[in-house]
Amino acid sequence: MSSSNSETIDWRVRAEQAERALVLHQLESERDLARAQRDVLQARVAALETANEGMRGRLEYLENRDGVKVEHGKSYQLVPKLDPRVVGKAD
Repeated sequence: MSSSNSETIDWRVRAEQAERALVLHQLESERDLARAQRDVLQARVAALETANEGMRGRLEYLENRDGVKVEHGKSYQLVPKLDPRVVGKAD
């Protein structure tokens, strides 16, 4: 094998290695981006769950305060709870 042929083969091998390294780098970058997007979505889900819990608590407080139950956008008047100590006493 002549020196020129071995230099050509060496150049081709290095070019193929560089190309594989570039493809690997691109795949790693895509993976890192996908992980970052997943992390952002998980944070948004956690924030929405926290907000939902807060809204549920606020709704429950208002329902208890006003004696109204809200389900599926409709409100219902609740029957007041009677204190068993007061029931049956004459005024």
